[in-house]
Amino acid sequence: MGVIIKPILFRIIKSYQVSLTTSYPFNTSSQILILNSNDIYRNLAFEECLYHESEKHLKYLKDKPSWFTKILLWRSNSCIVIGRFQNVWKEVNIPLLHSNGWKLARRHSGGGAVYHDLGNLNISFIQPRCYMDRQKCMEFLQSVLQPLLIPSNCSIHIGNRYDLWISENQTNTNTLQNMSKISGSSSKFGANMAYHHCTLLFDANLNNLSEVLKPTFNDLITSNPVVTNILEGQEHQFIHSMKDFQQTLTLSQTWSWIYGNSPSFQLALENYEPNLSYLTNQFGSLVIDCNRGGVFKSIGFDHSHNCNVDPLLNDFLSELTICLHGAECRTNSWDFILDQFVSKKLIQLNGEYMSNEQVLIIKALKMISSLF
Repeated sequence: MGVIIKPILFRIIKSYQVSLTTSYPFNTSSQILILNSNDIYRNLAFEECLYHESEKHLKYLKDKPSWFTKILLWRSNSCIVIGRFQNVWKEVNIPLLHSNGWKLARRHSGGGAVYHDLGNLNISFIQPRCYMDRQKCMEFLQSVLQPLLIPSNCSIHIGNRYDLWISENQTNTNTLQNMSKISGSSSKFGANMAYHHCTLLFDANLNNLSEVLKPTFNDLITSNPVVTNILEGQEHQFIHSMKDFQQTLTLSQTWSWIYGNSPSFQLALENYEPNLSYLTNQFGSLVIDCNRGGVFKSIGFDHSHNCNVDPLLNDFLSELTICLHGAECRTNSWDFILDQFVSKKLIQLNGEYMSNEQVLIIKALKMISSLF
């Protein structure tokens, strides 16, 4: 399916300006903010601070103002962005991320993991909660994109998760089969404010789609008061508390925020050391449990086979649990702990060797640690 979306940024602005004369879905107190930074941490921090300041502003006003919308438009350099409640290790190939030099970020809204680069346009709608209508936000984008499609028999559809799809036949409106997804979205709702944001693929090859043309930021008409360019370092003109912005920006880059917010998880060692499969067949899966926050909890068999495990092996696993308990799941961070454990174990064995099972377990744990 060959589809080309013409330059869209100017079209979004023009369509937005037309919509200001109606109540759908914006009004005259609305504003477009274009972030010129390509730093994912900086852009997410700005979005979150703008949302929180609007939340506080509405909370303490006795007379609620007429409703308004702020739209943020921005792009980021290559990075992976995961949802607020996702497990980073289950969603992201960390070694591949590092080898490609991509950044990893965790946003404050839910939803799934997405890949960002300069071929994605990110769009955020920030509104009072009582007026937020995610369907209308996506219908606005649908109305912007539909006239720009080439060939003209293509059609934009809204999915049941507020995502956007392209079909080659306008009559194919009952199913998302044979369509290509061009936008996913997620949301956050506070007591007074809410935001709905999405990524729009405008320069990507999706299932043999033709190249989607980039919007030209330099061609924007910035003299119109509804459209404002924000250069990196000028955030203070739009956010009252730069202290909050800097704190949010710093937090967004920390291990504790990106990795440490992952829910608890379990990993089976035989997936990382196939030679342990005979133990799995005999005693059940050998697993490590990690608590929320990416902290080691324990290692042991899941006892799915209801078999008695060799007491010496059980003791070894108990010693490993004590040794690694509380260790953070950082890249190769277990290596030193495990090396010390092995050294002490060899001293205890007084010249004897560790068993093959013990060596394989240590090897599997180091392999897992290298993937964090």
